[in-house]
Amino acid sequence: MRIASFFLISAMVNALLCACSLTSTGAGVSPPESPIATVSSPTTLAQYRGSNWAPNVGVAARRGAYVLSWSDPSGNAGAVLGYRGSEKDNRGPVCNIPVLNVSSISTDPRGNLMTIDGNDATVIVYGGTALCGQMLGSVTDGLGTPVDAASLDAAHGRIYLAQPNGEYHRHGSVAVCTLSGGCTSKLRADALRGNLFDVTVDANGGVYAVGYTTVHDHHTTMVYWANGAGPGVQITAYKNTYTGGLNIDSSGNIIALDYTDVWIYSGCPAACVAHGPFPLMSPSGRASLDVRNNTYEVSNFSFGRVDVYAYNGTAGITYEYSYDRGMSTVVGVAIDPAAE
Repeated sequence: MRIASFFLISAMVNALLCACSLTSTGAGVSPPESPIATVSSPTTLAQYRGSNWAPNVGVAARRGAYVLSWSDPSGNAGAVLGYRGSEKDNRGPVCNIPVLNVSSISTDPRGNLMTIDGNDATVIVYGGTALCGQMLGSVTDGLGTPVDAASLDAAHGRIYLAQPNGEYHRHGSVAVCTLSGGCTSKLRADALRGNLFDVTVDANGGVYAVGYTTVHDHHTTMVYWANGAGPGVQITAYKNTYTGGLNIDSSGNIIALDYTDVWIYSGCPAACVAHGPFPLMSPSGRASLDVRNNTYEVSNFSFGRVDVYAYNGTAGITYEYSYDRGMSTVVGVAIDPAAE
């Protein structure tokens, strides 16, 4: 298989088996501010739904980021770790949500956390009143197997799920779902006939997704659906060699990971202009931008850490520091926008 998503997972497995390590470049190491709050994880989706599981009740920290860390190469077990504030001194997580088979994480503008269970094709939503908040509900994607989620309000509104492939392993698509109504439709585009990797939604409800033009080649594409509906429009300015995580800043600029680089697209969807590429410290597939557009955090699966960059709009990114305390194989990162 020659798709980027397989390439990224293979690289993460190799990194773990090689026992690679790198010391964080923060200003020093100090003990965590408080003991890590954690509880035993439910072992089935039925237990998640039946118990209304509420991990880490009482953890009041709103400011910070989530990191998805696998404890084994297959991703069968791991945790979503909550980190509070700046991690320049590498203090470690303050809360911990044990998870099973979770392949990606994301947050909405209200701070709700979304985790994707790849085995059950399910997205689970946790409330954004604090880091590691209470589980609000879940929705199973009966239309495909998702790899990423995006929403403006996961608790009450639409949740868009990136499906890597459809019939006969072709035609990546985006499922349109809600917690209350399930998954009811798909977004497709003629330009997107291969695997799909990531999805994001802008402040106006426009949906962007990245994937491949056919299942047999490495030609990437980005597609836009106005108001999350319609046939989809191809963004011809897209220059990424590989598909990767998408973020949107407050000016509407799209930040698109390209494995070892970042491209930034302004003026989309009508008049997109590509800026970059801007190099990363190490290969990555997922990233997150803070609501003030100051900090861009990237999951570094090669060295089991998160790399933090200053975000400078269309002028690019500047590396600042890394943090890694409490992590193993780092698969994703999602800043809590409500923290700001």
